[in-house]
Amino acid sequence: MQPKAFFFIFLPDLICNFASVGKVMRELVEKALAEVLFQNEYVKIGINSELSLITVKWRRQIFLEERKAGYHTVFEFVKKQAAQNLLVDNSNLFLFSIDEKRWVAETFNAWVNQTSIRKFALVTSDEYRNLLDLSEYINTAKQHYQFLNKVSHEFFTDYETAVLWITDQF
Repeated sequence: MQPKAFFFIFLPDLICNFASVGKVMRELVEKALAEVLFQNEYVKIGINSELSLITVKWRRQIFLEERKAGYHTVFEFVKKQAAQNLLVDNSNLFLFSIDEKRWVAETFNAWVNQTSIRKFALVTSDEYRNLLDLSEYINTAKQHYQFLNKVSHEFFTDYETAVLWITDQF
């Protein structure tokens, strides 16, 4: 009987702790939701100066030229703001072409190396059709950044965990 009593005595505290964690998580995510710097029909770019964070939200599936234009704008803001953290939300993207991979490997990685970025979080849907392919690609990029000893790069399937990681709350 005592284990049941013990469980019931502490259950409200446990529920309260879960509620507190949920509240802290919501506050942290809201804090990371940045002031909008730029947006168009396919990308939204924001900043949170307090967190030295640039956020990128792809609003729909994009094509290579849109990826190039969007990231060009992102990196202009990253350089101007000397941001140390980059959070890219790819959860609306479902295709990542060979040409896009090539461009990211060559140009995007060179751009990252020219900035003050120290942490790079990438959020993608767990329904991504090429999730295995994408994860292999990201692991290759992570190894590249680790080799350069410059950028910590992680891959997430939810925005909340990415925010926790990029803000050192994880």
